[in-house]
Amino acid sequence: MARMIPASISTNYPSPGEREIFENLKGDPATHDWTVLHSLDVAHHLKQISGEIDFVIIVPSKGVLCLEVKACTQLRRDGGVWYYGSDPNPDTRGPFKQASQGMHSIRKRLIAQKPHLLRVVFWSAVVFPYIEFDASSV
Repeated sequence: MARMIPASISTNYPSPGEREIFENLKGDPATHDWTVLHSLDVAHHLKQISGEIDFVIIVPSKGVLCLEVKACTQLRRDGGVWYYGSDPNPDTRGPFKQASQGMHSIRKRLIAQKPHLLRVVFWSAVVFPYIEFDASSV
Protein backbone atom coordinates (compact mmCIF):
# COMPACT_ATOMS: atom_id res chain seq x y z
CA MET A 1 0.00 0.00 0.00
CA ALA A 2 1.44 3.31 -1.12
CA ARG A 3 2.47 6.06 1.24
CA MET A 4 -0.01 8.78 0.34
CA ILE A 5 0.69 12.47 0.85
CA PRO A 6 -1.69 13.71 2.08
CA ALA A 7 -2.71 10.51 3.86
CA SER A 8 -6.40 10.78 2.97
CA ILE A 9 -8.74 12.40 0.50
CA SER A 10 -12.03 13.98 1.44
CA THR A 11 -15.22 12.23 0.39
CA ASN A 12 -16.27 15.72 -0.77
CA TYR A 13 -13.27 16.11 -3.09
CA PRO A 14 -14.70 17.47 -6.35
CA SER A 15 -13.21 14.84 -8.67
CA PRO A 16 -14.67 11.36 -8.22
CA GLY A 17 -12.01 10.03 -10.57
CA GLU A 18 -9.21 11.37 -8.40
CA ARG A 19 -10.87 9.94 -5.28
CA GLU A 20 -11.13 6.54 -6.93
CA ILE A 21 -7.53 6.52 -8.17
CA PHE A 22 -6.32 7.76 -4.77
CA GLU A 23 -8.04 4.88 -2.98
CA ASN A 24 -6.85 2.34 -5.56
CA LEU A 25 -3.22 3.45 -5.22
CA LYS A 26 -3.48 3.58 -1.44
CA GLY A 27 -5.05 0.14 -1.13
CA ASP A 28 -3.08 -1.86 -3.68
CA PRO A 29 -0.49 -4.16 -2.02
CA ALA A 30 1.69 -3.89 -5.16
CA THR A 31 2.31 -0.21 -4.33
CA HIS A 32 3.76 -0.95 -0.87
CA ASP A 33 7.03 0.91 -1.48
CA TRP A 34 5.63 3.76 -3.57
CA THR A 35 5.15 7.34 -2.47
CA VAL A 36 2.23 9.19 -4.05
CA LEU A 37 1.76 12.94 -3.83
CA HIS A 38 -1.81 14.03 -4.52
CA SER A 39 -2.73 17.45 -5.88
CA LEU A 40 0.82 18.79 -5.89
CA ASP A 41 1.04 22.55 -6.43
CA VAL A 42 3.73 23.56 -8.91
CA ALA A 43 4.90 27.04 -7.95
CA HIS A 44 7.64 27.27 -10.59
CA HIS A 45 5.75 26.17 -13.69
CA LEU A 46 7.40 26.32 -17.12
CA LYS A 47 4.41 27.81 -18.95
CA GLN A 48 2.21 29.57 -16.41
CA ILE A 49 2.37 31.34 -13.07
CA SER A 50 1.61 28.16 -11.18
CA GLY A 51 0.11 24.75 -11.80
CA GLU A 52 -1.01 21.52 -10.18
CA ILE A 53 -0.32 17.84 -10.80
CA ASP A 54 -3.08 15.43 -9.81
CA PHE A 55 -0.70 12.62 -8.83
CA VAL A 56 3.07 12.37 -8.63
CA ILE A 57 3.82 8.69 -8.26
CA ILE A 58 7.35 7.85 -7.10
CA VAL A 59 8.29 4.21 -7.72
CA PRO A 60 11.68 3.21 -6.28
CA SER A 61 14.23 1.99 -8.83
CA LYS A 62 11.74 2.77 -11.64
CA GLY A 63 11.06 6.51 -11.77
CA VAL A 64 8.42 9.17 -11.35
CA LEU A 65 5.04 9.33 -13.07
CA CYS A 66 3.04 12.56 -13.20
CA LEU A 67 -0.58 11.58 -13.73
CA GLU A 68 -3.40 13.85 -14.87
CA VAL A 69 -6.93 12.60 -14.22
CA LYS A 70 -9.83 13.70 -16.40
CA ALA A 71 -12.94 12.28 -14.76
CA CYS A 72 -15.35 13.44 -17.45
CA THR A 73 -18.10 11.24 -18.82
CA GLN A 74 -18.00 12.99 -22.19
CA LEU A 75 -15.08 14.31 -24.19
CA ARG A 76 -14.98 16.31 -27.37
CA ARG A 77 -12.02 17.60 -29.34
CA ASP A 78 -12.61 20.22 -31.97
CA GLY A 79 -9.83 21.92 -33.93
CA GLY A 80 -7.20 21.02 -31.35
CA VAL A 81 -9.34 22.29 -28.47
CA TRP A 82 -10.60 20.00 -25.71
CA TYR A 83 -14.05 20.08 -24.07
CA TYR A 84 -14.70 17.99 -20.95
CA GLY A 85 -18.21 16.88 -20.12
CA SER A 86 -20.80 19.63 -20.54
CA ASP A 87 -18.31 22.41 -19.72
CA PRO A 88 -18.56 24.95 -22.57
CA ASN A 89 -15.14 26.38 -21.71
CA PRO A 90 -12.43 25.02 -23.98
CA ASP A 91 -9.04 23.74 -22.87
CA THR A 92 -6.60 24.86 -25.54
CA ARG A 93 -3.65 23.10 -23.95
CA GLY A 94 -5.21 19.65 -23.55
CA PRO A 95 -4.57 17.09 -20.82
CA PHE A 96 -1.45 15.55 -22.35
CA LYS A 97 0.37 18.87 -22.56
CA GLN A 98 -0.91 19.74 -19.10
CA ALA A 99 0.59 16.55 -17.66
CA SER A 100 3.83 16.93 -19.61
CA GLN A 101 4.35 20.57 -18.67
CA GLY A 102 3.75 19.81 -15.00
CA MET A 103 6.18 16.91 -15.15
CA HIS A 104 8.90 18.95 -16.88
CA SER A 105 8.36 21.79 -14.39
CA ILE A 106 9.02 19.67 -11.32
CA ARG A 107 11.82 17.73 -13.03
CA LYS A 108 13.65 20.91 -13.99
CA ARG A 109 13.37 22.31 -10.46
CA LEU A 110 14.41 19.02 -8.85
CA ILE A 111 17.46 18.56 -11.10
CA ALA A 112 18.55 22.16 -10.46
CA GLN A 113 18.52 21.48 -6.73
CA LYS A 114 19.73 17.86 -6.80
CA PRO A 115 21.83 17.27 -9.98
CA HIS A 116 22.57 13.66 -8.95
CA LEU A 117 18.93 12.85 -9.80
CA LEU A 118 19.43 13.70 -13.49
CA ARG A 119 19.11 10.06 -14.57
CA VAL A 120 15.84 9.40 -12.76
CA VAL A 121 13.17 8.61 -15.33
CA PHE A 122 10.23 11.03 -15.34
CA TRP A 123 7.11 10.38 -17.37
CA SER A 124 3.65 11.86 -17.72
CA ALA A 125 0.32 10.25 -18.51
CA VAL A 126 -3.40 10.96 -18.58
CA VAL A 127 -6.16 8.70 -17.36
CA PHE A 128 -9.83 8.95 -18.33
CA PRO A 129 -11.47 6.68 -15.76
CA TYR A 130 -15.05 7.03 -17.05
CA ILE A 131 -14.72 7.01 -20.82
CA GLU A 132 -12.95 4.96 -23.43
CA PHE A 133 -10.17 7.00 -25.00
CA ASP A 134 -8.75 5.27 -28.04
CA ALA A 135 -7.17 8.12 -30.01
CA SER A 136 -3.63 7.43 -31.10
CA SER A 137 -0.70 9.64 -31.94
CA VAL A 138 2.68 9.25 -33.54
